[in-house]
Amino acid sequence: MHGWTGKNVIIDLTDGKIIENNSDLNELRSYIGGRGLGVKLYYDLVTADIDPLSPENILIFTTGPLTGTRAPLSGRHVMVSKSPLTGTIFDSSSGGFFGKELKFASVDALIIKGAADEPVYISIQDDDIRINNANDLWGKNVRQCTDQLSGKGHVACIGRAGERLVPIANVMNDYFHACGRGGLGAVMGSKKLKAIVVKGTRKTVIADEERFEKGCKEASNLIKKGSSGLSTYGTSALLNLMNYQKILPAGNFRKNEFNNASMVSGEFIKENYDIKGHACYNCTIACKHIIKSGAFEGYEVPEYETLWSFGPDNNNSDIGSIIKVNRMCNDYGIDTISAGSTIAAYAEIMGEDVKEFTELVKKNR
Repeated sequence: MHGWTGKNVIIDLTDGKIIENNSDLNELRSYIGGRGLGVKLYYDLVTADIDPLSPENILIFTTGPLTGTRAPLSGRHVMVSKSPLTGTIFDSSSGGFFGKELKFASVDALIIKGAADEPVYISIQDDDIRINNANDLWGKNVRQCTDQLSGKGHVACIGRAGERLVPIANVMNDYFHACGRGGLGAVMGSKKLKAIVVKGTRKTVIADEERFEKGCKEASNLIKKGSSGLSTYGTSALLNLMNYQKILPAGNFRKNEFNNASMVSGEFIKENYDIKGHACYNCTIACKHIIKSGAFEGYEVPEYETLWSFGPDNNNSDIGSIIKVNRMCNDYGIDTISAGSTIAAYAEIMGEDVKEFTELVKKNR
């Protein structure tokens, strides 16, 4: 099979059974990509009234036909389940290297059913798939959990937010890449599934290597021509632009611009911090950035969404507090957009800015 691997893996955490079956080629071609395949599988396997946090709910990890190939930007994977936040079918995608490893392990779809009696993690090394005890990982946040498992492959895991079934909990992979927004971390937590660690060695088979290589080069050239801003600043480059166009969320969406936007912008970050690009698998853009030195050495630079949600939307122009809370959220596995927006809504309800937020972050810096 070309593009896909032809294999689905079904893991039942209730009885510990692991089943492999063949992917349906017609289904793969009709519902193309990780999102299409994941939603189709989920729709067929559950009923509409299922409780998102019940053992009967399922959690699906999928890859697409380009995942793990030489195609540019091909390192993504998708998660699909029913959201405990919205009560609807939900999908989220993430970059990094986890998706590539899943594809290299010959997995089109990983379908997780049931719930374990005690914390577990799943390890996949090509055809060696196991359910392992995770009592020593439970209670740890994302960075500690990833540190402990990274010797076995690339890690997707939950922090304490997912363990406590917080409805805005993310599933984090490769430390700071997130499947976010819909509370899929809580779905993992309800199954007592702490993490999945994957290491694969099999590359995707391409039907026509010459034509594929030509297409990859053409796509890469187009991407390079239009991505210099993202390479230089990351998605934080959008903040000043959105403010200039008067479409920047501020004061819990009551305003569309922020007077001190420049103080939390990508340009400000680059001028005041020593940063370097960080690329996902086979990506020439490298829109993620890491701070190389100073008080925040090793910290990830917040994305645009995190900057506006904890910055202008909370009438906050302290960039240090945003960098710090971004790391805190990523480590606990909390969605930064939802968290920042929730605080902003609370501030409006209470009739004042949440001054305690900035003070708390400064104290824990």
